[in-house]
Amino acid sequence: MASRRSIVNRVLPAGMWSKLAIFIGVGVFLGFLGFMGVPRFIDSVLPYDKRVLGPSLFLFMFYIFINVHHYFLDNVMWRRGNPDVQQYIFAAPNTAAR
Repeated sequence: MASRRSIVNRVLPAGMWSKLAIFIGVGVFLGFLGFMGVPRFIDSVLPYDKRVLGPSLFLFMFYIFINVHHYFLDNVMWRRGNPDVQQYIFAAPNTAAR
């Protein structure tokens, strides 16, 4: 039983679940702020012609900014010429684990 517990402690270290919960909570909170909270707040505070530009101009602008930014970051990070990507993703299966 003691050896099983030591294996569990190595795989699931103490405090891992609380750190994971904090990470997920912060991610959900920042996602809410970036995709809903801040844009809707700005839509309600800044005056603009809602009949011409629609009721959620800043929501649209935030979505476009975040998605275009994500597109360009992915284009750089996942490029085949990136040495990290080559080492871990495009390497032969027997050499990737080293």
